[in-house]
Amino acid sequence: MSAALPQRDDSDAGRSPSSNKKESVSLANSQYDSRRYRDETARNIAGRLIWILASIIAVQYGFTMWSAINGKTEGLEQVEKLFSTVLPVVSGFVGAAVTYYFTKDRS
Repeated sequence: MSAALPQRDDSDAGRSPSSNKKESVSLANSQYDSRRYRDETARNIAGRLIWILASIIAVQYGFTMWSAINGKTEGLEQVEKLFSTVLPVVSGFVGAAVTYYFTKDRS
């Protein structure tokens, strides 16, 4: 039981890649600016990590307030343990990203 292999289209075999209209523009001819890309990436990463940190803090305090209002305090120890585990890691990432964002021009 053998499967038929697809036939190769050799109509473009003699053409150079630059003559083929379907080929993308090479990086040498494009207006790619690596410094601008790094700046945008650093800003995006720092901003998203700050939002993640703020979200984690808001969810933790929101759950604590909800638990206190409803009198359900049995799960607060697990939430405190999770928060004290996650917060240092995320705040370390935020600190590194923000430091890089503000000092990237000095290197």
